Amino acid sequence: MMRHACWVGFAIFAAAGCAHQPRAAAPVPAQAASARADTIWYISTRARENGRVLRRLADSLEFGYVVSSVKSDGDVIVNALGLTFRDSVRLSRSAFIESLRERSGGTSTADPVAILYVHGFGTWQHELFSHATQSSIRSRSPIPWVVFSWPSRGSGITWPRAGEVFARAYWEDSASAMASGPALAEGLHAVLDAVGGAHVLLVAHSLGAQVTSATLAGNDSLRQRLAADPLRAFAFFAPDVDAKRFRDTVVPAMLPLTHRLLLYASEHDRILQMSKALNKGDRAGLIRGSPPLPIRLAGLETIDVTDGLASGGWMQRVFGSHHGLNRASAALFDLTQLVARKFPAACRATLGTASLLIGGEWRLTSMSPPDPVALDACR
Repeated sequence: MMRHACWVGFAIFAAAGCAHQPRAAAPVPAQAASARADTIWYISTRARENGRVLRRLADSLEFGYVVSSVKSDGDVIVNALGLTFRDSVRLSRSAFIESLRERSGGTSTADPVAILYVHGFGTWQHELFSHATQSSIRSRSPIPWVVFSWPSRGSGITWPRAGEVFARAYWEDSASAMASGPALAEGLHAVLDAVGGAHVLLVAHSLGAQVTSATLAGNDSLRQRLAADPLRAFAFFAPDVDAKRFRDTVVPAMLPLTHRLLLYASEHDRILQMSKALNKGDRAGLIRGSPPLPIRLAGLETIDVTDGLASGGWMQRVFGSHHGLNRASAALFDLTQLVARKFPAACRATLGTASLLIGGEWRLTSMSPPDPVALDACR
């Protein structure tokens, strides 16, 4: 594999801003013997200049994959993960489709599955690769992840204007996400060409939920295709979407396009609390009220992740944002082991991973996600 001196790790890459151009297409490398190697496929709409990834839209999509070696001291569900970038390969659209089709079929000869992940606010491309790799490992699932990279700011801040550092960055990211809609539609078509709608789990996180829902609602070719071959599941994780709009417009528009529509929400999401203040309105992924109640709608499977086990120590539990999917181990088990493998919602009660509340929503328990073989009890 080709190594790059400035890619000692994702953190160093962030600081150095490496001028790195992915090498030409090659077979997807096998796992390294000394440490687990994880491959993340990507579809990027970010422009490049002299190999550097920029924060503006490109004229065309870039397809490829990145490989990292992963080391962890002990339990990957709760402990920190050490990631080291090993290689990146740029693919043509047709090679991407062929590669993803082959890899997703490797998870099960009878039931290929792929996850398409659309990231949220303040996520630079190297962070996206890191977060998706962490999510894949903590899920303990062989399902391949495909990430759609739209031109978000990485720091979550920008040069201040009238003291509104976070606000300006947020509005710029929101506009950038929405401008990426046509590229997202093209990227989703490529994933559908690889495995078909019935084998795709679409996950929209945070601000990514805005562009994903708008694209699926307004793109006629996608709607026609998904109406004939619906997604296996469409999951909104901590969606930064107006709660009333989500109830009245987004959910009804998405229901015909997927076999299963899910909302993962929390009471303690600090990023969505800031978004609520900026937007002057409730967010779909933030559980509020007294008593706190999530959104409940027919056809929508609502999961309260407030008590769900997440990685990190007490500092993360007390001072963390409670927003990132890559730390949400219990939710990742639910998504990739239960939903992606088409187990019924009642399997949560069988395993003890969640309890069904009177209102019809599920609330994750604080238990550590069981070994995936425990799902045999739900068959």
